Amino acid sequence: MSRQDTRPDYRHFPSEYSDLLYQYARDGQATLGPMPRNAALSARRDMYRFKMFLMHGIDADPEDAHCRALLAIAVRAVIHVEPVATEEPTGTHMLVVTTNPIVAAMQAIQNAKE
Repeated sequence: MSRQDTRPDYRHFPSEYSDLLYQYARDGQATLGPMPRNAALSARRDMYRFKMFLMHGIDADPEDAHCRALLAIAVRAVIHVEPVATEEPTGTHMLVVTTNPIVAAMQAIQNAKE
């Protein structure tokens, strides 16, 4: 049985997801949390689902500049879960958005040419 998402488009996701992508675009890295591990894994899954909805949003309305800008940011990013660094293990994790290593290498090559 496949899971059916009830959200019709990317606008029905929490605004924190857009904010996280914009923070990543501005700072080069973004975090969300701390939160329990299962919540962080769920947030990571939802962020990738949000990216999928952005792709569908471009297909549905190629003129949607906001969607296009968010997707341009999202395709450069890798989203992963990291434990919070503390002396004692707490079981809390952060959702971390960083630059895809392949994209970073391509940018370094491009910068070296200039």
